[in-house]
Amino acid sequence: MKSHSELVNSLYQSLNQGRICFKEVGLGSRFLRNGEIPIPDVMTFQKSYTKPDVRIYEVKASRADLMGDVKKAKWEKYLPFCDRLFFAVHDSVKYEDVISHLPVGIMKFSEKSGKWSIVRMAPNNKRTQEIPEEVFLSLMFSTSQSVSRVERLEAEKSIMLKQEIQDLYRIRNHAIRKKMSELRDLQREQERERADLNRRVMQAVASKIGAGWMSDTSIDRIIVGITRNIESEVKNAISKRVTEVFKSLEAAQ
Repeated sequence: MKSHSELVNSLYQSLNQGRICFKEVGLGSRFLRNGEIPIPDVMTFQKSYTKPDVRIYEVKASRADLMGDVKKAKWEKYLPFCDRLFFAVHDSVKYEDVISHLPVGIMKFSEKSGKWSIVRMAPNNKRTQEIPEEVFLSLMFSTSQSVSRVERLEAEKSIMLKQEIQDLYRIRNHAIRKKMSELRDLQREQERERADLNRRVMQAVASKIGAGWMSDTSIDRIIVGITRNIESEVKNAISKRVTEVFKSLEAAQ
């Protein structure tokens, strides 16, 4: 009869043919969870972004082990981390009166054939929360070769810091984009104002030229008429422009 470890390895190899599999990986960070994290025997994912169908398998090599798990309701701690939960038992284990009433699937190992088979498909437990990011980090770390506990903690801290930095960059970039948009709007408004002022200057000059006003007094009167109720800085710019226009006309004559 196979041991618990041998059954876990056998189930892992069997499920690894068509699904992404992880074996005896803690679901999260001991550092972040004060050392309390569930560790399923086998966890698998379907290769799909939209329907990963996360499954957890608890292997039981004996009836006593199975009854102890059910009595303490240890199996319930896996439900938030999966879509379907299975008990995987050796064919010598009498399980019907222990787990048949539970919302779990059942897999059985045949000592004769050396293969696993599904006796009862696990129902979808319809979990309502997303699997925490730290769980996926743990699974990722488990694929690395011999990552020490210290290295793992440092990696977790580094990832958390990186996320905080990325958040700050997003906030900064948003503020920059908003400011740039405001500056572009201001620039467009100033360009419209300059175009409008230039149009008004040329219209006034043209009308006075048509009336035969070419004296300095006429220039001053034109400037006063155009710049009424306009800020002094803008008045100076208009005055300079009107003077330049008249000087060029006088030079042409």
